[in-house]
Amino acid sequence: LIDEENGTLDANQAGSALQDMDQEEIGPAMKIAGGSISSIVSFVQKDLSKRQKTGMTDHLVKRAMNALRPRDKRFLIELVNKGHEEIRAAKLLSRRVGTLLKREMRRARLDARIKELSRGSVATEMIEDEWYIVDRTEDDGSTTELGSFQFRTRRSSTSDVLFINRSGKEDRFDANSHVFRKFIPIGEAIVRAQKAFMVIELDLLKRFAYASYMEFSDLREDLIKLQILSGVNCYFLDDARLDVLSHIKNHSSTQVSWRDLKPGHQYFVEQKPYKYELFEYAEGMDLDNRKRYFKTAPQNMIVVGGGPTGLLTTLHCVENCLRTGGTMKLYEARDAFEKAGGTYERAQVVRLDSRWVRMLRYHLGTLFEDVWIPATEETDSHLGNTLPTQGFIEITIKDMEAIMHLEVSKLWSRDLLEIYARSSANFDYKKNVMTKLGNALKEKDLVKRRVDPNGEPSEEFHTWEVIQLISHETLSAGDLTLGGTYNVYIRQQGLIAMRLVSIDLHGGLYALQNKELGITVKAPKTNLPTIYEHDPNAKSGAHSTFKTIVFQSTELNSQGKLTRYEVDFKTIANETHVMDVGQTNIAFALGKPATTKEHLTCCPYEPYGVSCIQGIKISMGMHNFGETRFGKGLIADFRSQTEQNTRVVGDFTKSVITAPIVKEMLSIMSNLPRSNDWHMHLRHTVDKFPEQKELIDSNVGERIRESLVPLAKEAKTWFRTRLQTRFFETGDNYYLGMEFNREYEVWKYAVVDKIVGSAPNAGRLKGTLRAQCDRLWFEACIAVITRGDVYNPSGKFYVPRIWFISSHTDVKLGALPEGEAFRIVSDKKEKYEVLIPGRTKVVVRSIEGIVSALSGETIVHRESDLTRQPDGNTESFVSCTTFPVTHYVNYRAVNVLPSKHWCSFSIGDGQSSPHFMRYSGLTGAAINAMLINNYLGSSIRLENILSRKRVFQMSHATNWSNDE
Repeated sequence: LIDEENGTLDANQAGSALQDMDQEEIGPAMKIAGGSISSIVSFVQKDLSKRQKTGMTDHLVKRAMNALRPRDKRFLIELVNKGHEEIRAAKLLSRRVGTLLKREMRRARLDARIKELSRGSVATEMIEDEWYIVDRTEDDGSTTELGSFQFRTRRSSTSDVLFINRSGKEDRFDANSHVFRKFIPIGEAIVRAQKAFMVIELDLLKRFAYASYMEFSDLREDLIKLQILSGVNCYFLDDARLDVLSHIKNHSSTQVSWRDLKPGHQYFVEQKPYKYELFEYAEGMDLDNRKRYFKTAPQNMIVVGGGPTGLLTTLHCVENCLRTGGTMKLYEARDAFEKAGGTYERAQVVRLDSRWVRMLRYHLGTLFEDVWIPATEETDSHLGNTLPTQGFIEITIKDMEAIMHLEVSKLWSRDLLEIYARSSANFDYKKNVMTKLGNALKEKDLVKRRVDPNGEPSEEFHTWEVIQLISHETLSAGDLTLGGTYNVYIRQQGLIAMRLVSIDLHGGLYALQNKELGITVKAPKTNLPTIYEHDPNAKSGAHSTFKTIVFQSTELNSQGKLTRYEVDFKTIANETHVMDVGQTNIAFALGKPATTKEHLTCCPYEPYGVSCIQGIKISMGMHNFGETRFGKGLIADFRSQTEQNTRVVGDFTKSVITAPIVKEMLSIMSNLPRSNDWHMHLRHTVDKFPEQKELIDSNVGERIRESLVPLAKEAKTWFRTRLQTRFFETGDNYYLGMEFNREYEVWKYAVVDKIVGSAPNAGRLKGTLRAQCDRLWFEACIAVITRGDVYNPSGKFYVPRIWFISSHTDVKLGALPEGEAFRIVSDKKEKYEVLIPGRTKVVVRSIEGIVSALSGETIVHRESDLTRQPDGNTESFVSCTTFPVTHYVNYRAVNVLPSKHWCSFSIGDGQSSPHFMRYSGLTGAAINAMLINNYLGSSIRLENILSRKRVFQMSHATNWSNDE
């Protein structure tokens, strides 16, 4: 791909040239994203020749900036604009952008080279459906490439030439002012080679070794070429991968014209969308040329669940789905695709095995490289970790979901699949059908109801389409009654039931309250939130309540029309409806299942927990914003036997003695000043539950401290004297997962039940207090581990002091160290972090990356370091949590649906789950995605889809993976 004779500079040379430029030359380039391009004009003019030689452009610098975290990008812009270029954070981030810029320059060179190789000779005659590059001839005689287009027709009467662009729209070009060149699919060829290598590795993972091929030069050379190409990434190849899928969709290998049917052969005919019928064609048979005919049954696919398992299955199976003439659909209960992925918040770090590496490397392309492949001089990439000696990669669940969400969205934008957000679908294992509750139905849903096409009750099921959901009318101030209960739409919570508790006639303020949730809304009469009549069946998180639902029959009634009828929404809200999804395969990636007869539990449940930490003290103090992580690297630790020396914690698995943890919990609750923080925190926690507050023991902190005194003695006799913990770290996150003692769980429940007593409606309060006990446990565990000297010797100084609760003690801002998070007492809406500490003036960063200076005398409350929700401000609900864990397996790997040629699969945690801390549960997800893709691909031949062997092979391979 590199042709130096024609003046194309090697990417490594370009990187070296940039490396030779000192920081004074690179620094101004960082200002490109600082608000105004004019700030760098003098630099561009000063050294234009060197910039051209290295390939550095304004566009590439912006791309490098966009590779940062959005908050860090805005942070760097603020630092440059406000004259803080010399502080540590600015230097780290600017060097980080310089590192990323080298990668963008390499990609740009590769893009340009592949683009050049794709330009064929000028076409004298054009063939329908072939692709051509269109060049526009400029006034000065030069040409400008407009892109590649698919030829349709050329008018004989005019010079207009009709093409179809990549998005499927028509474009016309004047032959007199445009040149048409043959398009050589270089990018597409590389992509298919990458796909071939992925398939080789996936199918022969255990048996495939390079050493076995080294003796034969013909095999060796080809494998080395494939291996090299598998690691080549650039934006041109990302687009080529989508172009290949578009071509496959438009040229299904199984669809056949009605004119080409052969007598004596069997075919499938599409009677209606997603409904097919098998028939044998005979000479002279009357055929409907408006229908579609297929050599084999189209393998439509529905993936229910948009978590890591569902997203990977969607990405990996979409090609074979399209190849058979099928349609891929993704049903996601969350609103991630409505908020551009802004709902992902699970910060747990997961390990992904070699199957994941192979799949993600191909399907994500440059996204995989951005996240997992270390750039020049990096000890490890910033967002993810790579452990090649062990065959693993690591990443937080939210980052993994975000990058796969982005790739799925690209497929969606090309109309290669369909996405249905907020679709709360479930699977009925007993009846082997897909179901939805009535309150989850959406327009265009097809459901089976015991109503015939005439609208009369029927013993048999008939398919009806939801064509309209009619909402209740919103209420105005005049419709409200003091003391009345209403459904109120609150942006963060959705619809919640609230009571009108007061009306200020003088100020015009209306106060609505939900005591259980501790939410009060005060609004003027002219600016009330959206309010509806109270509906106890209103769906949590919804935007409105519905009054009625309108169904329309999919079959003609006795009068030859489609019947419609309206149903009161309340009457069906809690009914389970069987969905008519047509003849399609269904993969259920719904997470850990409720107890079912299909799941075999292999051992008792045991308590486990995780805590996730983030903030500038992690991203900068611990990991230098990724430039370079751990500074100059870590000294080799003789205790690290299996880990690469790129970790602060060394070996990620630690063994902790139980008794010191409980002793440390007692110390925290007993000794000032930390005990004061905890006692105040617990009092403020109880204050959020006014209904129960007056009925329980108000001194919660003291009751917990008293109960810890005997517990500290008992802990020495607990059954398990040691607990396994696992530390993970990425550039922005620090994560601790660990086992818990059963005795601790018994104590936690007992002490909270004793404190709360018989207070009514106290379920949420009990859960909240138990969660505070877990935080206390984690804080004590971290302290014990720190004193135990289990961190990498030269890495322990990188680990900051971590706070698991927010303080309610007034302190001066000037007393806080670098990286500490806080809220201003006079306005606690927003969280800040200390950037430059000082007694009189403190430079701080907001959650959006905005830099400002505050007085050191400002009174603040220190904030916890637990991970945040997507808004960056509120603590994530899953930042510190415990849960029961066990081994279990679904011994029914495949369910053959009534339509016979299509099946349903439970995948990921719904298929099997290993014990937490023993192995990654996502390993099974990758196996499931691979096996389902192979299952879909095997249907290309008619004899396969009509055989039971295909299902048995799928079941056998899945059960093998369960054993693994």
